[in-house]
Amino acid sequence: VAIKIFVDNIYRQVVERYIITPFPEIFNPIIISRFTDDELFQIGSESEKQNRKREKFKARVKKLKSNLKNLQRY
Repeated sequence: VAIKIFVDNIYRQVVERYIITPFPEIFNPIIISRFTDDELFQIGSESEKQNRKREKFKARVKKLKSNLKNLQRY
């Protein structure tokens, strides 16, 4: 148990130090305002492959919800 807590604490410290702390610098409005439309599109958009995957999963969820609804009738 102690090792698990130790490892969790290390992960937490790394995430805080290297991922969360630099956010104000990364998402500074002045820096973002200097990006071109193409750069913003690249940062904020998904690839076609990822988009197709998302649509496939949405359709699957819709079918599963429909099937669950049908099963709950019985």
